[in-house]
Amino acid sequence: MDEKKIVEIIGSFTEEILVWGSDEVVKTWVEFRYANWEEGSDGRASHENLFRLEELFLALRKDLGLKNKKLDKGDLLRLFVNDLQATGQSVTVT
Repeated sequence: MDEKKIVEIIGSFTEEILVWGSDEVVKTWVEFRYANWEEGSDGRASHENLFRLEELFLALRKDLGLKNKKLDKGDLLRLFVNDLQATGQSVTVT
């Protein structure tokens, strides 16, 4: 995906979150975006930022009424990141 398309997707998502996202989703989205911005734009996501992305996914799922109770840290990331190591740590979204 080129940079223009990524910017377009992020802008569209931000507009949707502004109107429809819970406070938790908005806060998690902002934290994810600023963490990526602060680390630079070398095109690689740090391990830590991948887990920030997972926190966003968990917040979105919670918004939809899902409990996330049986999900451990990394479970959602493993759906699309093949080489993520298991952590065995529970992830709770309050």
